[in-house]
Amino acid sequence: MLLVLLVVPAVRPSAAVAGECGGARACRCGDVLIANYTLTADLGPCEKDGLRVRRSVVLDGAGHMIRGRGTCASRLQGERNADS
Repeated sequence: MLLVLLVVPAVRPSAAVAGECGGARACRCGDVLIANYTLTADLGPCEKDGLRVRRSVVLDGAGHMIRGRGTCASRLQGERNADS
């Protein structure tokens, strides 16, 4: 008798680790934006951070929302702030 054991790691969607996004890579809640990016849809609601944005990176919100559980929700207008 041959016994085959298939080991599948348990994956919990809520325990996803933040990654890097921007350019052609879509952003998800908690990601770090490392390249210029235009949102194509609302982001969230996010359990913690919406996005963390590196310096010299442009996030064009294209009118979409980034929503979280905190006290702040932002509508991104697709405008650049020359001071950031």
